[in-house]
Amino acid sequence: MNNGESTNVNAVAKIAKVYAILNAIAWVFIAIELYDNLRLGQGWIAFFSFAAGLVASFFIYCIGEGLQLLQDIKDGTRKPKEARFDPEELPDL
Repeated sequence: MNNGESTNVNAVAKIAKVYAILNAIAWVFIAIELYDNLRLGQGWIAFFSFAAGLVASFFIYCIGEGLQLLQDIKDGTRKPKEARFDPEELPDL
């Protein structure tokens, strides 16, 4: 793909990746706020909510990567007209 060809960026994949990163950052702040507001000994709730947010963000990012990979595969299998099979170019047997 990087041999001079232009690659199509899938808008949905890009939005999913950006959302996943923003979601992870938001969960950091949510976990910090939970930790500050909970009583002593209940910090595990903040930790598990932080972990759940990171796992969810990871899966959202994976969906975005998968969509972009499918777009790359689609672009890579599309052949230009001059690259199609021509039976006249086969060697004589």
